[in-house]
Amino acid sequence: MQPQLPAWVSYLNALAVPVIAAVGAFVALQQMWIARDRLEHDVFYRDYDSRRKVFEATREFLARGFNGSISEDDIRAYRLHTLDARFLFDDDMAKYLSQLCYRVTAWKEAVSHLENLPSGDQRDAYEAIRVENLAWVREQGTDGAGFESKFAPFLKRRTVKRSWLRFLHMG
Repeated sequence: MQPQLPAWVSYLNALAVPVIAAVGAFVALQQMWIARDRLEHDVFYRDYDSRRKVFEATREFLARGFNGSISEDDIRAYRLHTLDARFLFDDDMAKYLSQLCYRVTAWKEAVSHLENLPSGDQRDAYEAIRVENLAWVREQGTDGAGFESKFAPFLKRRTVKRSWLRFLHMG
């Protein structure tokens, strides 16, 4: 005859399977979160270099515009640098980059027309176009409202915070 086991051993034996299942489910959940975070990380850094190149092209384009040394070649080169924008950014950002190019082009054309026009209504119209577009372009260089704030969501990696899991990361 087999000896009778103490009651606590029977309870422990009965609880072992659910505890092991819960630990396994918790480990699987952690693996799922790690895989999702890794995927987000990979997607972000896959596009980061291309987005950064567009950011740098925009900064250089605006710098040339501020210096007054922007040429038709610079405008064409900027258009080429931003061709991929609709694939790298959302629609609003692609429209913004298109508008930026349009504003700089309109400003440059107004300046070139002003050089050849005598005083009159037509000159005043081009002067208004020049002033309006120059003000908009200058605004893009300001902190907080300019082009860098438009690019920030696409160049900053967001970190995932899971406050309800903080007890796991103590130590």
